[in-house]
Amino acid sequence: MLNRQMVFDDIARHAKRQRQRAISGLYCAYRSGDGGKCFIGVLIPDDRYTPGMEGRSIQTNIAAQDAIDPKYGLVRDDPYWHDDRLFLSTVQGVHDNHDPTEWPHYLVKLAANYALSPAAVLEAA
Repeated sequence: MLNRQMVFDDIARHAKRQRQRAISGLYCAYRSGDGGKCFIGVLIPDDRYTPGMEGRSIQTNIAAQDAIDPKYGLVRDDPYWHDDRLFLSTVQGVHDNHDPTEWPHYLVKLAANYALSPAAVLEAA
C-alpha cells in the first residue's frame, strides 16, 4: 500500500522549494526543461524517468506508475491499487490546476480529505 503520508510530506517540501509549476511547452510535465518537477515527478528518481512518460496523467500512465520510487510502496497487485492511483491523480491535479500560491491551501484540504497530517505544508508556509 502506498505510504500516502510520506508522499504528501515529500510533495509539500518540494512545493516549498520549487514554488512554480513544472511546464514543458504549454503543459505541466513530470520534468520541465529547467529542471523542475511536478508533484508526481518528484516521486520518480532521475534514473527511472524517461521522456516517454510525458503527456499522460498518472491515473493511466503505467510507465510513470512503475517509475515511482519503491520506497513509497505503490504496488500494482495491492488491493488498494485503485485508491492509490486516485490519490496520486488528486495530488497531480493540485499541481496542474492551481496557481502555486494556492498550493498550500489545496494541500491542506487534500491532507484533511485523506486523514493525513498537514504538518509538512504548515512548516513550509
